[in-house]
Amino acid sequence: LYFDEYYNQLINKGFGNDKPLFPKSEIKMDGLSFCKRDTLSQDFMSSSTIREIIKDRCDEAQMERFNPHSFRHGCIALAFENAKDAQEIKAISQNVGHASIQHVMTTYGQLPDKTLELCIKNIGDSHEVK
Repeated sequence: LYFDEYYNQLINKGFGNDKPLFPKSEIKMDGLSFCKRDTLSQDFMSSSTIREIIKDRCDEAQMERFNPHSFRHGCIALAFENAKDAQEIKAISQNVGHASIQHVMTTYGQLPDKTLELCIKNIGDSHEVK
């Protein structure tokens, strides 16, 4: 819920797929000190800041904490579930910045036990297993 609202706010501010998911706030000079503004820059936020924000939001929502890399794992896992062939898996690999499909498959391509069991059980069958 938090993430959907956050993402929609970014889209409404004109951010798209080529912009940072976690942009920095713009900084302006106010006298001799810097102060944050309520507008966003096109620069990326530091990973430590992102971790702190996600930790705080998880605490507010009274849910288990997770790290920012979980977004990457979740997105790649979802893409793998929907990939229909080796070409689409290679596209996923390139999209996440890995030249080697082997690295992506080893890191993110582990099948859940139930899916693995169904795949092995149905080898040679003509129907699709999901």
